[in-house]
Amino acid sequence: MASVLTQRTEFRVNDTATTQPVLISRDARPGTDYFLIRLKTCAADINIGALVAWEADDLDEVDFAYTQCPTPMIIPDTAFNRAQINANNAGSDWTYALLFANGAEVDVIVPINNLVCRGVVAVSQALTPRSLLKAGAGTGLLELAAGGDDPCGRSLCINTSGNTTSVVAFVLFGSGVAIN
Repeated sequence: MASVLTQRTEFRVNDTATTQPVLISRDARPGTDYFLIRLKTCAADINIGALVAWEADDLDEVDFAYTQCPTPMIIPDTAFNRAQINANNAGSDWTYALLFANGAEVDVIVPINNLVCRGVVAVSQALTPRSLLKAGAGTGLLELAAGGDDPCGRSLCINTSGNTTSVVAFVLFGSGVAIN
């Protein structure tokens, strides 16, 4: 059974849009609300919209965020990232599922303040509005946070538990500070 997603109009996202940005916050300002920096991927499995963290031994690289990562970053849908995706996937029709090559330079958002973003929730995650979310273990996806986890965001939708991933709007915490 597929998940059933209920959303508010202001935060409506979907998994088929090709122009819908990852950063949904309309008034977010670079340098004030987030930093946009350019780093390299350290694997060939990262895509636009993935939650990422600094690679363990190199501040010039990112890898999928890990479960206890309180301040993950996100790969935005920028012109530079689209060009990199196109270069790494010559001849493929555009989708958010296309991957960057290992060592590809990518734009990355480092949140300073809380940001409303588009993210992908892992399979079998039943969400309510304000559900605490964490970074999935090396997947780039969102999962429900449990007691003892370091949450990185909050859901802005209702999503039933199903056997597919769901694209949702969520608040990505800045500076590792949870909102109540």
